[in-house]
Amino acid sequence: EGGYLRLVDHSPDGSGIPHPAGGQIARITGLRAATAADQQNLLAFNAPAPTGKMVIQVGIVLDVGGLAPRSKLPDENEKNTWHRRPRHVQGSHHTYLVAVEKSLFWGSNHPAIVTVYEFLVNSALKEYNTETTHDNINTAVNTLNTENLIKLPCLFFPQFPGNRAAAYTPNLVNLHWMGQSALLPKPYGPRRASGEDVFEAAALATLPPDSVFVDTWAYFHLAGGQAHCGGADERVAEGGWWQKLPTNNQN
Repeated sequence: EGGYLRLVDHSPDGSGIPHPAGGQIARITGLRAATAADQQNLLAFNAPAPTGKMVIQVGIVLDVGGLAPRSKLPDENEKNTWHRRPRHVQGSHHTYLVAVEKSLFWGSNHPAIVTVYEFLVNSALKEYNTETTHDNINTAVNTLNTENLIKLPCLFFPQFPGNRAAAYTPNLVNLHWMGQSALLPKPYGPRRASGEDVFEAAALATLPPDSVFVDTWAYFHLAGGQAHCGGADERVAEGGWWQKLPTNNQN
């Protein structure tokens, strides 16, 4: 008992035709042995011949769509059965069940589960990150007139007026320096089969190896901040620090 199931649309032929059951998340309430009645129910919905011997039981079901929204879902979104019944579709279009043991939450009532596949097939979000946000970052970088930059991964989505971006994954750039190491928000990025977080690995490849990741999700990420926003430490300023400012930034 415990954990969640997410239904994921899959169109391997690249057509992108959505399956009507995708985008739902259900709470796992139990696991039991399959019965003859379960086998007949699967066949009745034109599903492939069942081979499993166990049945996953689910409770509360939420319809979050392709990517879970950050805001709280209305109470009427919660149901005790599927909003749209999962079923097999003849041809190349299927809905897969992705099971996880636990999840973080957006708002206060829905899991933030999402798969790499769903990001990759979301053309609007992909374009926003690889083109719109990428170009905006490059414009800002070019004004710095320096090559001493460290690039860290983050996924963004449009949230503010003017198509301005907000961080979908905790933003590693909003870190907190502690001497020669860094305190970084845990990014909860995509994971390899080994369990390694790809975003964490990318950060440690360029930052001091003794840098530390901390969970900022509930206290800062949901409020639009990260590790640097929550930092409060005393620093010793060297004498004459104002004389060391760059010549193009004297204010």
